[in-house]
Amino acid sequence: MKPTRILLVDPQPVVCAGLRSLIGSFGPEWEICGSAGDGLGVARELRKRLRRVEMLIFSGVTSGVQLGRIWRSAVRGCLLKSEGSEVLALALESVRAGHAFRSRAISALCQSDEPNGKVPSAITARETEVLHLICEGKSTKEVATRLGVSPKTIETHRSHLLRKLRVRSSLEMTRFAIAEGLVVKV
Repeated sequence: MKPTRILLVDPQPVVCAGLRSLIGSFGPEWEICGSAGDGLGVARELRKRLRRVEMLIFSGVTSGVQLGRIWRSAVRGCLLKSEGSEVLALALESVRAGHAFRSRAISALCQSDEPNGKVPSAITARETEVLHLICEGKSTKEVATRLGVSPKTIETHRSHLLRKLRVRSSLEMTRFAIAEGLVVKV
């Protein structure tokens, strides 16, 4: 199997060097292909040029409002720099497998700092994944097959999303998700 290529982005070279060493210790399935300093600029450029790139944010930000914005910016995973290497390894594996990942610490910060209750930072990583697929027009059965779960599980996620987003239908959910930046309209 080809190694998963990783571009490290952090303004502090020592952080990139530490991550390079740590990720290298996870095994040969990971290849560091480079590093850069301007996180937002690189992320925007990658998103423009490579539609199939997955982004994992390893953030030093601890504001729930800011983390909620990061999470809704089409990243596939998010964890804090203060978390252990085992959380980073789990995040890398989850994103590589095509699953969304949000650490417990990120989820807790987002829930505790929710600004006005309008933007639902309390939705889980799996619910976010289901939301993205519903917004792509996938049926319950298609979402279940893609995520390897039963249609009943997807219906449960859908009902939680409807309740948390305070909407009554998949159409309203899609409109809300686009308007609030929870998903990107393509």
